[in-house]
Amino acid sequence: MSGARHDEGSASPVIVALIAVVVVLAAAASHVGAGVIAHAQAGGAADLAALAAAQTDRDWRAQGASPAVALERACEAAKDLAHRNGATLSRCARGSGGSVMVVVRVRIPGWPDPASASSRAGPAWGQRPRMKRPDGDSG
Repeated sequence: MSGARHDEGSASPVIVALIAVVVVLAAAASHVGAGVIAHAQAGGAADLAALAAAQTDRDWRAQGASPAVALERACEAAKDLAHRNGATLSRCARGSGGSVMVVVRVRIPGWPDPASASSRAGPAWGQRPRMKRPDGDSG
């Protein structure tokens, strides 16, 4: 009988070890999940920022603004929209065919580097927007 008493509680270290493994795996899954969510958030913010930039760029150029001024206003719109979607605009530049390219970053809690995503938006097939003449015809 004394041997049976000696074995009492021997499962406790195994259970504690299993609980520790489960906690570590849950923490790791939580960090990975945060990264996946931040990457998706960055992608959505980049797409919306690029669309806002392209529309603003088109509108300012249609009003006769220089490409540089139009791009400056477009990047301001992209920065504002990225911020409203929890992201930071890290790059905004003119792309090919009159498009606007943006790169945004989203901070990931517990990670040293942010998630980033890029997007481009602009006229289809590189076409420039047409301005309407006062008589209603497009030019």
